[in-house]
Amino acid sequence: MQSQIATFEADGYTASFVLADITTGRTIAYNADAQIYSASSAKAPYLISLFSTGTVDLNSVAQSADAQSATVHQKVDAVLRNSDNASYDWLYKTYGLDCFNTWAEQAGAASRMGDRGGYLFTSARDMAKLWTAGYGFLFAGQTAGVQNITPESLQWLSGDMTNSLNSCIHAALGDADTVYTKAGWINGEGDLYALNDAGLVMSQSGTYVLAVLTNACGRNDLLTSLIGTLDAVHSGDMQG
Repeated sequence: MQSQIATFEADGYTASFVLADITTGRTIAYNADAQIYSASSAKAPYLISLFSTGTVDLNSVAQSADAQSATVHQKVDAVLRNSDNASYDWLYKTYGLDCFNTWAEQAGAASRMGDRGGYLFTSARDMAKLWTAGYGFLFAGQTAGVQNITPESLQWLSGDMTNSLNSCIHAALGDADTVYTKAGWINGEGDLYALNDAGLVMSQSGTYVLAVLTNACGRNDLLTSLIGTLDAVHSGDMQG
């Protein structure tokens, strides 16, 4: 793990990560509070907040129950599967940012959306907290305040995250484990640089949250290698 980090830093990149086991709470982290531009890794947490706060009715959207719900359904699919920016812009401009900021505060994360719209500077620590809250909503029945969400609706939403575009977590682990992730990347536009991935890994050694935030845009090889090493640490040393 130290060798992986050294490789990032020798090439002039900043790397940060948090891995936290859902059951035991055991955690490993490095540079966890470094502020990295989220890029599109913010999209899944925003959408989870949209539904878990009841801002939008998940059952109606999952079933495309009416014209508006069908539109939202199509846009959520496009955002989570293909990272479609136009669909994401429509969603956060239509429903606002308060749902995310309220949800993030409840999750214990300091990060907020504001003048950058549905994107933000954040940390691996905060991203891990958001995905821990996401696990609670998607898989642990933590749906208080939202009425009668069906298992089928949750399955639709989480299913869109199982093979999302450019996910290094999926590239490293998806053949062996079920993963629910959203990556983000930007290479200099607006003088912003990021290659991030975060989400949930359901492995044979247990379920864990993983957030890896870097500015190593274009270096998917570095990110994928680091993720594989972190998974090996989880299945080995973290189980002792």
